[in-house]
Amino acid sequence: MKKGLVFTAIVLLTATSVFAGTLSVVSSFVSQKTWRKGLEYAGGYLYATSNYSDNTIHVYTTAGSLVRTIRTVASSMGVEVSHAPSGYIWVNTYSPYTAVLLTTTGSVSRSFTAPAAGYGISSNGTYVYYSSARSYMLYTMTTTGSVVRSFRQPGTFPGGVDYVAPGYLWLTNWSGSPLLYYCTTMGSVIDSFSTPGCARPAGVTWDGNYVWYHDYSSPNLCIRAKVNFTGIAPASLGKVKALFR
Repeated sequence: MKKGLVFTAIVLLTATSVFAGTLSVVSSFVSQKTWRKGLEYAGGYLYATSNYSDNTIHVYTTAGSLVRTIRTVASSMGVEVSHAPSGYIWVNTYSPYTAVLLTTTGSVSRSFTAPAAGYGISSNGTYVYYSSARSYMLYTMTTTGSVVRSFRQPGTFPGGVDYVAPGYLWLTNWSGSPLLYYCTTMGSVIDSFSTPGCARPAGVTWDGNYVWYHDYSSPNLCIRAKVNFTGIAPASLGKVKALFR
């Protein structure tokens, strides 16, 4: 699902220009299952994939009440509620390497073979953003599976991904140093964030005002946090200021 984030200045940073913003926890709840993978905010609800052997997407209110479950394909990892085409859900799988478009009742509409084992998935309607923890790459693909570009993801063990308009990505590093990264779709890192309350951030999503992330395992928290960007780019680029909507 496309969520907007408006910058007052357009800033291009190199992949080595990593700053250190902060996250302030606003709320959290304990999820129904351990071994979480994907996370998505859409239409006022949170969609979370369970243990990939469980083959289930859980749908929660933002307060943590379980609304319903959706059956998905085996070894589903990431999850994305599609807005183009609307009424569908993207998932990707660890094995075999696929991106799958589901109906909201869990029926497979179509799928395509992906270049590597899946972890996170997101889309802006034109492209599918596909994260792999095995290849360490973020692939930008058409909605039929043609790779447009790719870049080496920051961190030591890539996880979830979420697209934010007009051309940014949230990425997780879920093993080693728990971090969230905010970068351009070309791979330039704008800011990085430690994840309070979460030792292994697996899924990540942006709701238009807050970033959500959840823990891969115990204590199984799904956390909503306010984003405090570093706000200072290299002197030649000036300040970066974010306005949320």
